[in-house]
Amino acid sequence: MSIIPFPRVKLGLFPTPLQEMKRLMKKLKGPRLFIKREDLSGLLLGGNKTRKLEFLIPDIMKKDTDIVITTGGVQSNWTAQLAAVARNINVEVLLVLRGMKPKNLQGNYLLDKILGAKIKFVNIPIDEYRENISEIMGEIAEDYRKGGKKPYVLPLGGTTPLADLGWVNGALELINQANEQDLKIDYVVVAGGSLGTVSGLATGFKMCNSNVKTICISVLSNNKNECRTKISSFSQQIANLMKLDFQINEREVDIFVDYVGAGYTERTDLSIKAIKLAAQTEGILLDPVYTGKAMAGLIDLVKKGFLGKDDNVVFLHTGGAPGLFSYANYFDRR
Repeated sequence: MSIIPFPRVKLGLFPTPLQEMKRLMKKLKGPRLFIKREDLSGLLLGGNKTRKLEFLIPDIMKKDTDIVITTGGVQSNWTAQLAAVARNINVEVLLVLRGMKPKNLQGNYLLDKILGAKIKFVNIPIDEYRENISEIMGEIAEDYRKGGKKPYVLPLGGTTPLADLGWVNGALELINQANEQDLKIDYVVVAGGSLGTVSGLATGFKMCNSNVKTICISVLSNNKNECRTKISSFSQQIANLMKLDFQINEREVDIFVDYVGAGYTERTDLSIKAIKLAAQTEGILLDPVYTGKAMAGLIDLVKKGFLGKDDNVVFLHTGGAPGLFSYANYFDRR
């Protein structure tokens, strides 16, 4: 099955590498481990949002947009990648970032500034942010319309059915790579924030009648039922867009909400330890709030025996390493 009929702009260096993590596997004494290197996707400093943007950009251009409005945390990888692409199509970007304005220019916030993005901070609790951010961005967009602009509003992580086609494509790419390596993948472990990447992957695997099971390590919500409902809904919207007659069921995605910690954008002790372990075994950099938590979840699932020695497990590296630099003090003390 192909999704070629949907307009797409090539932004990334695909396929991204699929590599074995032999030293980490030996350290954990667990399953055979692989890593899908979306951190090497080629846009800005890499990340999983490149695939989404390949499908979003044609729609943004078709609607004669002159400013894109979106949201994320202060160290959002999504906002930085969007700001980079916007410069290529001569469109302004307004980033509505949750949190206080940092005292120092670091990480993805530094990239946002270098790229010339407009930035508005909303320093509100995470629950209030999640409940009201769509309305906040809607009001901002309406003000721009009144001023004669043509805004295009994108949600957290750029998660829309159109954008998530990028990760249907990513699932197809991974299956092809596994076939080329004569590899039977049992699980793919991925960080789940806005849940668009998770939903696209699960849809792509099911579309191909694959037995690959997606493991979502939530980094935003600690409510498993909420995550399940969203993944089911998003996957159905993707399937409807592609005119596919199926639905993702709860047996096809395992959801773990035990590794969120204090909340979205907050590091955990386990994520810091996981970052150091990945770096010191494989020379791979993760970030404290997305891939670090996902790797912490993978490590714990190995220790608990959920992931067994006979399993082949792929860790999806969704990028975000620039955010490391704003958490430097947590590494200095350990």
